[in-house]
Amino acid sequence: MAAEGSQQPEPRIAAAFQELRERYSLLVEENCACCRTCATAECCGLLDEHPSKVGFLYFHGQDLDLVVETGELWLGHAARDGMPDNVPPLVARSVLEDHGFQVSFGCVPWLTPASHVDWNGSTAMRLKVLIPEGPELDYFRGMQEEMWML
Repeated sequence: MAAEGSQQPEPRIAAAFQELRERYSLLVEENCACCRTCATAECCGLLDEHPSKVGFLYFHGQDLDLVVETGELWLGHAARDGMPDNVPPLVARSVLEDHGFQVSFGCVPWLTPASHVDWNGSTAMRLKVLIPEGPELDYFRGMQEEMWML
């Protein structure tokens, strides 16, 4: 048990998301909206409000349930109009790998049986991040518990 007043270190995933926001000017929306359609619409609206951002990454409520259940975090992404589509996912992959995560491109399991494929440049392909048990997965469990309290 941690001593009273001591803080747990920030999970690596939170640090990676913060780096993507601050250093690479990406919007990173955590647990935004209920589904892919709503999350994409919400993020596109946020891009309009933040002209300095080059694109976005997100995971939505269904993704949150999936990561808690399976340890697989699926990140959606898109670039701002006029930016190369590969900027958000390739930058995110690099940063997440630098923070020690295994990352691949794929399609969420219920869309296709192939869970790992080469990225074809489409925003339909998402980033799959393997989240290990422990503080990293606890980060998402805490987020899910907060949702249940609402």
